[in-house]
Amino acid sequence: MVANENDPEFSRTLLTSLGGPEGTIRVHNELAERAYVDDTGNKKRHLALDGHLANVLRTATTVDGKDTAADKRFYEQWRADLKEAGVKEYRVDLTETDYDKPQDVCGYQSLVTLMQQGSGYDDQFLHDLADDIRAVEDEDKGGDKDIWDLRGTFTGEQQKDGTFDDSGKGWFANDPLDGVLGIMSKDPAAATAYLDPGTEAGKDRPPLPGTRPRLERRRHVQAASQRGDVR
Repeated sequence: MVANENDPEFSRTLLTSLGGPEGTIRVHNELAERAYVDDTGNKKRHLALDGHLANVLRTATTVDGKDTAADKRFYEQWRADLKEAGVKEYRVDLTETDYDKPQDVCGYQSLVTLMQQGSGYDDQFLHDLADDIRAVEDEDKGGDKDIWDLRGTFTGEQQKDGTFDDSGKGWFANDPLDGVLGIMSKDPAAATAYLDPGTEAGKDRPPLPGTRPRLERRRHVQAASQRGDVR
């Protein structure tokens, strides 16, 4: 996998053989459980494999013009399948707390956690993923604003005002939209195109919702993108 993670054909074939988005999510969940719960002595090894899987995902979902037709066919099917796998629930031991049993997490939460192990994702993939996640939590579109809620937190320390710090200590994407925005914030062009109503990609996109715990990050990313200095 390491030697071929930048090969589009290999990457698409691997993700397909894993079972598409659902299979990819399950493999990531297994690696995360081993890293953080079952085999912590080999944490670096498991996270390294997870990082390579994230790179495969990046390559497979990039539409770069070299083989546009094949890129688009895979990408469109992947996105359609992810809309189903993203809201499906998966039982993972890593969500166990001191006062409760393991909980179910949604596929989008796991996928964005995986993506945080990589970088360089295609703008279209980031934008579409953010839009699809927003639709899932948007009550005006029949979504559920509480869909990502878990008992306990895995995203860092919660502050007195209810927001979470941005120290990077948290590794799990409790709120996958915030996770995607965090990934996007590392690419000024992608963030600007998504959030700035003055761009072609952003002109018809409604403002970010302000009801989630990590609203400050969303405000920061939105304001910084408009200034063109997202970091």
